[in-house]
Amino acid sequence: MLRQTRDVTDGPGSRLVVVSGWTGSGKSTLAEGLAGELDATVVSFDWMMSGLRALPGVFYVMEKSMETQRRVGWNPLSRVAEQQLRRCSSRILDLVA
Repeated sequence: MLRQTRDVTDGPGSRLVVVSGWTGSGKSTLAEGLAGELDATVVSFDWMMSGLRALPGVFYVMEKSMETQRRVGWNPLSRVAEQQLRRCSSRILDLVA
């Protein structure tokens, strides 16, 4: 589902867009297309989690609980978004519903 976004900073043109949906619904394709239109960078939950798979001890702990997986993935995504918005730079968050 895509919802209308609003400015979250005083910076001109700075946007935070959240694209969320079920696996295979086309959200990453939509996020990439929007990124080109808005001159924004996509920050993806799936990419973040795949990077953590390279750390077996960390991923082992995350596999035990979906809630832990969400917290571990969403926390850095939100921090990156906040940092970039403070710089008046647009970001698109690509999240699994």
